[in-house]
Amino acid sequence: MVAFSVAFAVAAWQIFDNHPLRAVTSWVFTLMATMAFFIVKFINVWSVPMMTKALASGSAESASAETALTSLAPSIAFGFGPSLDYLGFALYAIAGLVIWRKLYGISTHSKIAAIGLLLFGVLYFLAIAAPYISLLGQADMEDAATVTAIPLLVAVIALFFRFKEQRRA
Repeated sequence: MVAFSVAFAVAAWQIFDNHPLRAVTSWVFTLMATMAFFIVKFINVWSVPMMTKALASGSAESASAETALTSLAPSIAFGFGPSLDYLGFALYAIAGLVIWRKLYGISTHSKIAAIGLLLFGVLYFLAIAAPYISLLGQADMEDAATVTAIPLLVAVIALFFRFKEQRRA
C-alpha cells in the first residue's frame, strides 16, 4: 500500500504546476487512504495478538476480546478490518478521480495511467455500491473489489514508465 501511495503522490506531482488544487486534494485523499491501511495493519499486528492471548488465558478480558475479535471479522466484508481496507481503496479511487483528467494530456504513459485511474475509480464505487442494490452478495464483495484493482495496477505500471521517462529527460 505504501508503494501505491507513493505512486499516487508522484502522479499528483505531475499535475502540480498547472493544477495545484487538484494535486493537493489528491495528496490529502492519498494520505487518508494510507492512514486507513496503517490502522488496519496496526490492529492486526498489535491488538489481535493481545486479544488472542487474553482468550487463551481465560482472563477477565476474554469476553471483551471475543467481542472485539468478532467485530474485526477479517473473513466477512462488513468486518471492521475489511471495511477499513475498502475505505482505503475508496480514498485511492477518489484521489485517482481527482487527477485523471489532468494527467491524461501529459504523455502516452500518463494517458494509460489516467484511463486506469478513471476505470478503477468508477468500477470500485460500482463494486462497493452493488451489495446495496442487491447486484452482489456480501460474499462476492472481495472478488469484485479485487477485480476492480486490475485497472489500478495497470495505472501504477504505466506511471512507473512515465516516471522512468521523466528521469531520462
